[in-house]
Amino acid sequence: MPASPPESFSFATIVKNDPFCIWLSSYLPIGISLILVLKWSNQWQNQGNIWQLSASSALGWTFLGIVAFAIGAAILCWRVSSIRHILTAGPRVEATVTKGNFRKHGVQVELTYAYLNQTYTPFLLLTKTAASEALRVGAKVEVALAPHNPQRAVLVKLFAPTENETV
Repeated sequence: MPASPPESFSFATIVKNDPFCIWLSSYLPIGISLILVLKWSNQWQNQGNIWQLSASSALGWTFLGIVAFAIGAAILCWRVSSIRHILTAGPRVEATVTKGNFRKHGVQVELTYAYLNQTYTPFLLLTKTAASEALRVGAKVEVALAPHNPQRAVLVKLFAPTENETV
C-alpha cells in the first residue's frame, strides 16, 4: 500500500490521537505550573512587616520551569515526528484486532499481522475517539509499521485526516 504524504498527518491530529502526546501536552505544563506556584508561595520571606519574594529563589524556580517545559516540548515534538515518520515511510500491512478493552477514557487493542514471514502481536493504547471506538475484535485494519522495528505499529485511520479536517 502506498505511503501518504507527510503533510496529510497534521501535528494536531497526531497529538489528539496519541495518549502519550496528550499526557505531555496537557499534564506536563499543568504540573510544572503547580510546582512553580507552590514553590513560589513557600519562598515569601518576612522582612520586617513586609512580605517579599526572594528574587534569587524565584528566578531559579522560573528557570527550572522553563527548562522542564522546553524538555517536555522537545519530547512532544520528537514523539509526533516519530509517529509521522512511521505513517509516511513505514510499510503498510493489514492487521486483525485480536483483543480489545474499551474503557471509559481509552481503548486497548491487540493486533496480529504478518510481515516478512513473521507474525507480530503488538498491544496498542489508544485515545477514545469515534475511530477507535469503532474497532471490534476480528476487524481488519490498516497499520503502518516502523521501518526498522516491525513490532511497532500505528493505526492509520486514527491519524488520517477526516472529511471535515483541512490538510
